[in-house]
Amino acid sequence: GKEEFMNTIMRAKSRVERYAEERLYDKNGSNGAKFSLANNFKGWSEKQQIEGSINTKQEITIELVD
Repeated sequence: GKEEFMNTIMRAKSRVERYAEERLYDKNGSNGAKFSLANNFKGWSEKQQIEGSINTKQEITIELVD
């Protein structure tokens, strides 16, 4: 949480991410690299998410009988 360490921490995270990305091409390290990237870094995921919305209007008629 201290501003003075933020730059160092961001550089370290970038190095770790780069290392994990390089391991994707390594037969022995690809599964661990996929897991690490998907769970520890933004923008990495094995799932594609599609968001959408549907707007529908329904008319309901209620008849009151005496």
